[in-house]
Amino acid sequence: MQDTGFIDFLKDAVRGRQTLSLNYHGKERHVTAWLLGEDKTGALVLHVYQMAPEPPGWRFLKVNEIPGANITKGIAEPRELVKSSPDHFALANYQPPKGIVKVLAP
Repeated sequence: MQDTGFIDFLKDAVRGRQTLSLNYHGKERHVTAWLLGEDKTGALVLHVYQMAPEPPGWRFLKVNEIPGANITKGIAEPRELVKSSPDHFALANYQPPKGIVKVLAP
């Protein structure tokens, strides 16, 4: 079980669409956090857009398997993103993915 400080950190990262550097399953990954929620088993999951390592794309990461994360500079620019203002990107028609039963941070 992750401590509440790390969960709050992830919530803030999601709300700010922060780019994170983290280790997951032995690989360093660079991701943008999009949603923190619970799946049908009650596990906390982070829905991210992964920029590295290749290939880029959407991923679910189990929060209890993320030992830590750091905010990095940059923002993901997947094809699905549209620029909504000079300093902010928003996902066009983003909906919580299937399998998420409770959203903790949109």
